[in-house]
Amino acid sequence: MPWERQRAAVAPTPDALDRRAGRLLALLAPAIRIEPGLLRAVRLLLGAGADAGTEADVWQHPALAGRASVAATLDPEAASSWREGFDGGSDLGQAVLSRIRDWRGGLPPEVWFEELLCLDPARLPEPLRTADLPAARRFLTDRAPELVDQSPEARAWYRGVHRRAITTRFYRHDDPGLKAAQDRMYAAAFRDHTDPPPPPPDFDPSHIPAAAGTGERTVEVRQLGGRLITAEAGAVPTAGSPLATLGTANGVVTIEAVDNRNAFWKAGTPPPWADDWGRDGFGAWVTFTVTGNAWETVTQRLRWIPPGEAQWEYACRAGTATALYSGDIEILGGRNAPALDPIAWYGGNSGIGEDRVLRGGSWNSSPRVVRAAYRYRSQADIRGNLIGFRCARVEP
Repeated sequence: MPWERQRAAVAPTPDALDRRAGRLLALLAPAIRIEPGLLRAVRLLLGAGADAGTEADVWQHPALAGRASVAATLDPEAASSWREGFDGGSDLGQAVLSRIRDWRGGLPPEVWFEELLCLDPARLPEPLRTADLPAARRFLTDRAPELVDQSPEARAWYRGVHRRAITTRFYRHDDPGLKAAQDRMYAAAFRDHTDPPPPPPDFDPSHIPAAAGTGERTVEVRQLGGRLITAEAGAVPTAGSPLATLGTANGVVTIEAVDNRNAFWKAGTPPPWADDWGRDGFGAWVTFTVTGNAWETVTQRLRWIPPGEAQWEYACRAGTATALYSGDIEILGGRNAPALDPIAWYGGNSGIGEDRVLRGGSWNSSPRVVRAAYRYRSQADIRGNLIGFRCARVEP
């Protein structure tokens, strides 16, 4: 049969077979689902450059995240780089997109729309760029947000879209209407999830409408270890340290990480929100004003303070409220606290010492001294082997 692997005078090497499979996968990258028939249709475009065995190699390739009798799916990270290099304007690229489009004829239109929106518009053939791509944007802008908001099935669909699209061009465009629609769909798809994935790039909470008949809500932001959590203000706190109280009309709060947040202290340049700035005997300071009604204007001064012993305890606790970050401590004797053995060097597992030190203890300390909350008064100029340190970060 013509699709069977042909006998060659010299059998292809394993590297050559792997390159064949990689080339075929790169052509299939625009497809979010790869049906066996689609795999064959695209493989036949390569002529003698691939055969039936190449299909089997693709089906067993590690870049496939899922395989079923109906269709396979590509790993999103692997597909992303192939999609960036896909040239839909070339003769071969146009033929591939034509095969994919034909295979979407019996599926919901959003499957083909998602595939188009994950590709570079500038490298699409003219008919797709002027007809199919605008149709895809209109669908996601006008109809899909309402579907996702009202239908559990549509929310599940968009969760899959977001997982696949976060590394592609799906969110990288200059269409403000589509951007607002994507933000709405993300919020609706993950509104019942306690630990949702990262939002779309440049996510804007103002795109999320407030529920009918609801007023502004007050939300408290708390820090729990390395995570930020939110809760209704006034509720009994269950965990974490309070950081801020925010008002929100739609219940959506987004918090963005800022790299090198103290850069302006080091550079000597005040931030744009500052009214004044300077240095004194205690270090750098900055003032800013929060303006509300005439009688509610408040001017606040901030100062950079190097971490001290209170900050040390906060870091040592790592979001916990127990004697050790790993749990409670049971002291069985002056040098015997089993809970310390896997996490600390102290008198019980070094065989020396029961004396107390400042904060955190040392290799020469008793178990009581190694607790996060332990304090001991000592002169600042004392040096000795009873004063230790604790690593903030070590190699794994």
